[in-house]
Amino acid sequence: MCVCAVDHKVFRDKGFLQWKRRVSEPLLAHDTARILFTSNFIGMCFARSLHYQFYVWYFHTLPLLAWTSSTHKAVSVLMLGLVEWCWNVYPSTACSSLLLHSSHFLLLFGLWRRNTSDATAKLD
Repeated sequence: MCVCAVDHKVFRDKGFLQWKRRVSEPLLAHDTARILFTSNFIGMCFARSLHYQFYVWYFHTLPLLAWTSSTHKAVSVLMLGLVEWCWNVYPSTACSSLLLHSSHFLLLFGLWRRNTSDATAKLD
């Protein structure tokens, strides 16, 4: 049994274990999309090798991720343009690979920073 729940509490009731979810606020549709898109994006950031067909897996998620990150909107547009340019270079070069990974990690850092600032705001 895999236990990977952050806001769940296990308690014993009538001799068997049950899960009880502590609901503080409802999970909205855009939150669900952001969680799924971010999970897929993390996989792309840490993939051992990237193939051109992988771009199809996540290109449509990049605008939402860029706009929900903590980066400035001009930087987000620049990142989207750089990612598009990097994937359109064939065969890939050291420069295009470096720019692609840099753009990925900049966006990932912006998403992480936004999530930590959201968590801090909820604590205040």
